[in-house]
Amino acid sequence: MSFPDYVSRSSTKGRLWTQVVYKVKYCHNVFDFEDIKSDCELLLTEAARKGGIEIASIGFARNHVHLDVDVGIKSIPEIAKALKGPTAKRLLKKHKWLKARYFWDSGFWNPGTFFEGVGRYSKEQLDRYVRSQGLPKAQLSLSSFIN
Repeated sequence: MSFPDYVSRSSTKGRLWTQVVYKVKYCHNVFDFEDIKSDCELLLTEAARKGGIEIASIGFARNHVHLDVDVGIKSIPEIAKALKGPTAKRLLKKHKWLKARYFWDSGFWNPGTFFEGVGRYSKEQLDRYVRSQGLPKAQLSLSSFIN
């Protein structure tokens, strides 16, 4: 995928790609279930489109998701609100057993967010890392994708 040098919005011009990580509440390994993982990816993509957020890649580990996101003129909390809320609500509505078994009348996502700007890494390196989530830990570190 090719990325433009700069994005223009209203009176703003620039680019700011970041890796965002959302962890599942209580660290349950819900992404071991393929239907949950595929539904979550679809819902994140749909929420991003509705929120005017560009996601370049999505990668899943057992209990968290990595997103390669263009922050644009939004803040990290705005992006989290646009992506996490609608995704959790629709996932738990579609998979009622998930809420009963794992979340005991609470939310799907941990309230925290991890993010890291592309800065030290090229866009391609970050993209490879995000897409490689779920590999054994011995094979997965951001520094191993620099070469």
